[in-house]
Amino acid sequence: MIVQLPWTTVNLLLLNLAVTDIIFVVICVPFMAYHYAADNWLIGDGPCKLWHFLLYVTVYVTVYTLVAIAVIRYYRSCNYYAIQTKAFMFCCSAFFFY
Repeated sequence: MIVQLPWTTVNLLLLNLAVTDIIFVVICVPFMAYHYAADNWLIGDGPCKLWHFLLYVTVYVTVYTLVAIAVIRYYRSCNYYAIQTKAFMFCCSAFFFY
């Protein structure tokens, strides 16, 4: 019996989307709520810069992942063999080459 792993291109991109959304909700949202509720930033300069960095990285990676999913689904619906994607390389490049 051959067991096929569910690591398709779209599944990897959806996993990337889920990871970025979890990072956004766990790290960015509490600091954003604190910043708007307290109307100041008492945590320090380093966490402020890290928070802004993670905020923009998660937003851009989410947008790029959604665009990649749309493009892959479009090409797969037009011609199934027209494109061979490398989802893992996209996920890595979306995080590291922001």
